[in-house]
Amino acid sequence: MRINSFIVLFLVLCSFAQINAQNTTQPIGWASLNGGTTGSGITTPEEVNTTTPNVHYPTTEAEFQAALNTARKLPTTTIIIGENLTISFTEGTKVDSKAKNISILGLPGAKFDNPSGDNGILNIKGQNVIVRNITFAGPGAIDVDGDDPLGIEGATNVWVDHCTFYDGRDGNLDIKGGSNYITVSWCKFYYTERSTGHKYCNLVGHSDKNGAIDKDALKVTFVLNWWGDNVRERMPRVRFGSVHCVNNLYRSPGNNYCIRAGLEANIYADHNAFIDVKDPISNNKNDICYVTLNKADNYYQNTKGTVSSDQLENNRGALFNPYEFYKYQPISGEDVESVVTASAGATLWK
Repeated sequence: MRINSFIVLFLVLCSFAQINAQNTTQPIGWASLNGGTTGSGITTPEEVNTTTPNVHYPTTEAEFQAALNTARKLPTTTIIIGENLTISFTEGTKVDSKAKNISILGLPGAKFDNPSGDNGILNIKGQNVIVRNITFAGPGAIDVDGDDPLGIEGATNVWVDHCTFYDGRDGNLDIKGGSNYITVSWCKFYYTERSTGHKYCNLVGHSDKNGAIDKDALKVTFVLNWWGDNVRERMPRVRFGSVHCVNNLYRSPGNNYCIRAGLEANIYADHNAFIDVKDPISNNKNDICYVTLNKADNYYQNTKGTVSSDQLENNRGALFNPYEFYKYQPISGEDVESVVTASAGATLWK
């Protein structure tokens, strides 16, 4: 028994080493394509020095928006959110659609908070944008059409990494409006007592009527994320696009469903861990959708409504295989819980 324990520990440590080697300074998945997602060229605060151009250290919402406003006029922009600094938002800020090459990096304890409004926090419409190591806190989910703490709308090449999201008014992070080449990695999503309803976390594609823009876009990778307490639905819910869900942890007891394929969704879900949830992967009734699973290694523990991959392969169109586009060596579904709970969320650079 002791030998077996050492073997298990060794395998988990190997998983940590394998993953850590892949996630340090560049994204996994779709955001690594189309020229890559490099932001300002700065991916960690340690890279900033006295010669780094166009670095901002905002302490208020107004200063943060001012820093973003300069980005449309400059080749690169780096924004550092200070250690244990909370910036409160009332209006919500935007990365202009003409802005590009931006890195927004949080030091340990950096937080964006919108405690009372419906206007969200940050809406990314630009190109080549990195957001890392920031906690996004909304005012609480209720059934209104408020903005999310983070929205990605019509943007190209965005990497959201090691962030924590909770209590968004409508959702926590939505990707829509023809956004493309997006990776969301090592993030944690949940809701608290602030939220009284509509605990629906992530949309990819916001409307069945937006196919003209979304059909050839919405290439999104969700990798090594954690959907946790009180998330009921949309982990994510997908319309159109080509979405890869890999090595994610779904551990949200009391949920309605985890991944849902909506209209013309094309989803590849493999090597995920579904623990204490129901309907891990769901087809929306009457929608034309294409879902494929790696038959070998989605991991199910105490789940209800689990369906076999054969039931989800609706071959009404071309199924995409992300591994034909980019390299990633997934860890076993059985190891996902230990790896993800140890490192997901705003946990970098402590």
